[in-house]
Amino acid sequence: MSDIEKIEQKQDSEPISLLDIIQERTQTVHKNAFIHRLIYIGKLRHFATSEKLEDYYVKLLKINEVSVGKEAITGMLLVYPEYCIHLIECDFNNYEIIINDLVDNEKGKMGFISVCRFIMASSNISFLKNDHPSNKFYVWSCHNIVVDPLENSKYLPPSSSVDDIVLECARSLLKIGRYLSKIPKSNIASELQNLQENVPNLLIDQEYLECILRSPQMCSALSYQSRNSKMFDITLDSDIVWPIPEKPLEVK
Repeated sequence: MSDIEKIEQKQDSEPISLLDIIQERTQTVHKNAFIHRLIYIGKLRHFATSEKLEDYYVKLLKINEVSVGKEAITGMLLVYPEYCIHLIECDFNNYEIIINDLVDNEKGKMGFISVCRFIMASSNISFLKNDHPSNKFYVWSCHNIVVDPLENSKYLPPSSSVDDIVLECARSLLKIGRYLSKIPKSNIASELQNLQENVPNLLIDQEYLECILRSPQMCSALSYQSRNSKMFDITLDSDIVWPIPEKPLEVK
C-alpha cells in the first residue's frame, strides 16, 4: 500500500495534518541517524550451544519481527566450544536490552554467558548519501565454530598487548562483514552456512578470546553500565564559580 493510499484511508476515519504525512513517510523509509555497534565476548556455560544462543537472541531482540519504523538488527554471533564473540548493529532500544541482559547475567541470574567483557562500544551517525545506514552486515546470523584441537592456532606473540588483540578481533569481524557485503543477497544464505569453510583466515582464534576475557583492562557489563549511568559535573570556562580557581603562574 502506497503512502497516498494510506493517507486517503486515514482521511475517512479522522482528520490528517501535515505532521501525520511527514511521520508516515519517515517511518516508511526507516530513517534513523543513530547506529550502535557493540562487540563483546563471553565465556559460555556448560549447557550453552549455538542453537540455544541463536534462539535466545532471536526472541530477546525480536529479530524476525518486521514492523513499520523498526530498524533492522544486523551483526554476527560466533559460538566457539568455550567462548563466544558477538557483533551487533542496532538502535538504542535494543542496545540497552543487550546491556541489561549482560548485567543480569553478571549479577548471578542464570543465563548462557557466565562472564563477559566488552571489546568495543560506540554509537555514531552513519548515513550514506542515499540516506541508508551503513551497516557492515546484511542480516544477523549465528554460527557454530568447530575448533580442531590438533590444528595449530594463530601465532600470538608474547609481547602482544590486549589492545592489539582487541583491534585484531574487531578488524576480523568487520572484514567478514565487508566480505559478505560483496555477496549477492540471493546467495547470502548459502554463504553464511559455509562461513567457516569459505573464510577460515578471517575467523578469530579462540585463544584470542580467552586472552581478552582474562585481561583486567577490559570492562565488564556491570562496570560499563555503572560508568555510563553515573552523573558527573562539567564546568565550562564561561561558568561563574566560587571560589575562583587559581591559574598556574606563567614562567617567562
